[in-house]
Amino acid sequence: MLTEEEARKQLVDVMKILHERGLINVKGGNASIKLNDFFIITPSGIPKHKLKPEFMVKVYMDGTWKGMYKPSIEYLMHLEIYKERPDIKAIIHSHNPITVIAVELGLELNPKEYVETQYAVGECITKVEPLPPGTLVLAKKVAKAIRECNICILRKHGVVAVSSDIYSALDTLEALEDLAKMTIYKHLFSFLKNINKQSN
Repeated sequence: MLTEEEARKQLVDVMKILHERGLINVKGGNASIKLNDFFIITPSGIPKHKLKPEFMVKVYMDGTWKGMYKPSIEYLMHLEIYKERPDIKAIIHSHNPITVIAVELGLELNPKEYVETQYAVGECITKVEPLPPGTLVLAKKVAKAIRECNICILRKHGVVAVSSDIYSALDTLEALEDLAKMTIYKHLFSFLKNINKQSN
């Protein structure tokens, strides 16, 4: 079983990967790992390249927390998801720019279309309407949306992925962003092909 120190180190690692891949900005996004009757979550306002294990915040299932910094503004969302899905042990909220714009363009992101995305993302993706970040209403909407699917797109905001471990959740987010890129490229090339036909 994962120790608290290991969980803290994994969160530091994952947030750096997310920032390096352009899935969050330097102070954006958050992640957590559940251990027994509490979870460890990233702090609020600390640049991702400066995170250290001791900066992580312990949040109990009654909503109280302990740490040298405040928990992420979205800690209520993590709390509500863990209550709704006791089977999962890790949550990541990133900002996947290509995924967000693909949804706003009205494109369907179908994880079944490609082998890797079906494996990493799963068979379903849910969405929630734009809502203010850090609010209980957003937390409850996302928790409800994540009941059946392991990934939820927050329109005009970002993405939430859940899994049994933090690296699987990261894999899901990366695969979704790749799916969004392929979907946009496919529609763009199809559009250009049709334009070319019409001009000949």
